[in-house]
Formats: sequence, C-alpha cells, structure tokens
Amino acid sequence: MEKPQKLASGRWRARIYRDGKRVSLGVFDTKQEAVAAQAHAIIHQDEKRGSIKFWRYAEAHLMARKHDLAPGTWDNYIRDYRNHLQPTFGEKKLTDITPNMVRRWWTSMEDKKIPRRSSYMLLSNIMKQASEDGEILKWVPIKGASRNVSTQRASVDAFNVQMLKLATADPQVATLLQVLLSSGLRIGEVLALDWEDVDLEQGTLHVHRHLTKYGLKPGRKRHPEADILQPISEAAVSALTAWKQRGGGRGPVWLNSASQRLSYNAWHDRWLELRKEFGLEHVHTHDIRAVHLTEFAAHATLAELMERGGHTDIRSALVYQRPSFDRQKQIVKQLAI
Repeated sequence: MEKPQKLASGRWRARIYRDGKRVSLGVFDTKQEAVAAQAHAIIHQDEKRGSIKFWRYAEAHLMARKHDLAPGTWDNYIRDYRNHLQPTFGEKKLTDITPNMVRRWWTSMEDKKIPRRSSYMLLSNIMKQASEDGEILKWVPIKGASRNVSTQRASVDAFNVQMLKLATADPQVATLLQVLLSSGLRIGEVLALDWEDVDLEQGTLHVHRHLTKYGLKPGRKRHPEADILQPISEAAVSALTAWKQRGGGRGPVWLNSASQRLSYNAWHDRWLELRKEFGLEHVHTHDIRAVHLTEFAAHATLAELMERGGHTDIRSALVYQRPSFDRQKQIVKQLAI
C-alpha cells in the first residue's frame, strides 16, 4: 500500500492503485485518516476482486488462447483442466485459491507426477493472468513444482531398429524405419514427404511440412516457417530407391491400403504391433530420432547438431551430446598444442 503523502499545507493525500493506475482518494487532515481511507478502499476493492469463479475465468482464458495453440497443445490443456483442475478448483472463487490449497492439491497427486506437473503449469498460467487482470493480488508459485519430472526412457540403439527393419514383412515399414534412422527427422516430418521432396541423386529430403493427428501443417514442429534440405545416408537412399520402384514414385511416399497418405494414427497402430511382436514395448518411434542424433552428435559441433535436429533451444540439443572418455582421447590426439 502506498504511503500517504504530506502536502505543503500540512494535510495528507491518500492514493491507491486500481487496475494498474494510481487513484486519488482525496486529502485528509491527519495521516491516520488518510491511512484509514486507503484501508477502507482496498478492502472494498478486494471484495469485488476475485469474485469470479475459477471455472468461468479459466475457460474464458483457454478459449482466448485457443487460436494461438497447436491442436495437440489445446487438447492437452483441456484434458488437464477437466481431469485435474476443474474438480478441485472449479467452484472456488479466484481469491479463495490459496497457496495452502494448491499445496494440498499438489500432494494429493503424488502418484501422478507427469500430469501433476503439466496441470500445475496450466494452473500457474491461469492464475498469473488473473493477477495481471487484477482479479487477484498476487500468484505465489510452489517451489520446485515446474521441475521436469519425466523419467528417462529405457535405452535403445541402432541394433534394435535394424532388427525391427529386417524382421518386418512389410517393405514400406522397413523403408520408413531406415529413413527415420538415417535422417533424424520426426515421424510427422517423414510421413509428410511426397516423392517430389525426395532427391535420390543428391541424397536429400525436402522438409517443409509435417503430418499431425490433425492433418498436414507447415514447417517443422514449433517452427512453421522451417524449410530445409536434410541429407540422408546411402542406406536410406538405397531403401527409398527400391521402394520407389515398387510404388511408382508419385504423390505421398507412404501409403495406406486405399493408396492415400499413411496417417499418423495408422503408423502408430503399426508401430505398436511391431514393437510388441519383438518385445520392445518400451521403444517409441521418437527414440529412433534420438539414436540418430546421438550418433550424429559424436561427430558434429553443437551448431550442426541443432540444425540437424531442428532445435533452437540449446538445452534440447545437449540431450544428445553424451561425453565419453574414448571421445576425449580421440580429440586430444588431434590437438596441436
């Protein structure tokens, strides 16, 4: 609360902040009267502030952001809101949501660490906006709540991928696995390829869009402006050449039974069947990208790795740089000092 200001006349001016602006409450004979006026105004202001219920404010907030979010992100927000936030906080007034209440909710979700974190991040986003809008005085975050709690996936290597590729009876799946392993692209980027994007002579893939559960989207994930040429290995070129000879080389590279583009969900179903057949239920399609980028990182600079993986965040790229003693020995031998 701003302190009353003593004027040259000896009287006291009282002011408060309302909706981000300083508002005068008038001039009083004594400092005590000015303080009392401020307290009364703040109490009256707080009675109005935060009277809206959480569910009404949260849903309006989410709808306002819908067009700025990727469809998958929107679905995740709605899932977290309905499953984990609305049941606890929905009928509460914004001003009734206290740090203690949030901590109790946090503790109650101890066995759901990953949805707990994503739901908390959404709650924090909503309450920070409520603070900026003047609905609450201040949002107090829980210490450590935003820490990444994802568990490290079981290791997978190129041998596992090659085993799946050689064992499958479906030549399209085998070719797709080889392209994933040799390119380091995301599955959506590979599924979006048309034959006109494939240059077998130069050994490159033109990546300018990606396939999601909601259809084709421009660019790469989180980077709709991206338009790149991705070099691939000789093994991938050979596999694609053989696959092109089978399919004619027009339109989408990967097809379903109706000769239409293989969808994200259709690939996911095939992948689940394949990995289960060989006891690799812990392996995700995205792990194949990780295998490639980890191997690439052993021979590349950080800048080259970031470009290859389509990363703009250094922390994301550093995941694939794994120091080793043998690698250090190789580097030291090449030093001229």
